[in-house]
Amino acid sequence: MQVHYTTTYKHLSLTERQLIGKWLKAGMSRRQIAKLLGRSPQTINNEVIRGQVKQMDTFRHYHSAYSSDYAQKQYETSRKKSTRKTKPIKPVATNPRVYGKFIDERPESINQRLAYGHWEIDTVVLTRAKNPVLLTLTERKTRFEVIRLISDKTAQADNGSEFSRLSEALTCEVYYAHAYSSWERGTNENHNRMIRRFLPKGTRKTTANAVARIEMWMNNYPRKLFNYRSPNEMVRGG
Repeated sequence: MQVHYTTTYKHLSLTERQLIGKWLKAGMSRRQIAKLLGRSPQTINNEVIRGQVKQMDTFRHYHSAYSSDYAQKQYETSRKKSTRKTKPIKPVATNPRVYGKFIDERPESINQRLAYGHWEIDTVVLTRAKNPVLLTLTERKTRFEVIRLISDKTAQADNGSEFSRLSEALTCEVYYAHAYSSWERGTNENHNRMIRRFLPKGTRKTTANAVARIEMWMNNYPRKLFNYRSPNEMVRGG
């Protein structure tokens, strides 16, 4: 049986890249993925090669893996370069510096959300201009959210290096997500998407009061997960 592919070239979408990542993890071949997406095998092969990142396993051995997030960033950067001149960007390190333990070394008790006090942290960039950004902290057990407006990121994203001194500032153990692996802090990432409802990408101005109102709304929002109790009620033990 002859397989026909789309003759008109169209760039891969983020959704397609996420499916490629999902199906690769499930053990599908690149040819199978090409057939499912209606793409040529060569397109999928090129995409997988471009989207390779270095990750560390629990034995601290590096291995290559496809990352849909990284592939999308590479695509967006390439598109910008094709339309206008840009300043050189910080290259992706093949052996990224590690500032602490990786998230997959976290104790199972934390993974099971048995105790209060374990947080997932990220920064949310509102615009590419050098404007204030959001520091978001999500408590894993109760989903309680803390959002702060800060002046700027302190470093370019490389294995979360904007938090490189976090372990020195806190008395608790700090675990870092792998580079371009936002799913490893999924609770925080879901909350960041909720924040985007109010402050979409490209937002140039906001205030601490506006951010505080978003935080209040999120912490009083009933969650099906908790039988429609809010994070505030969960914190109070209600």
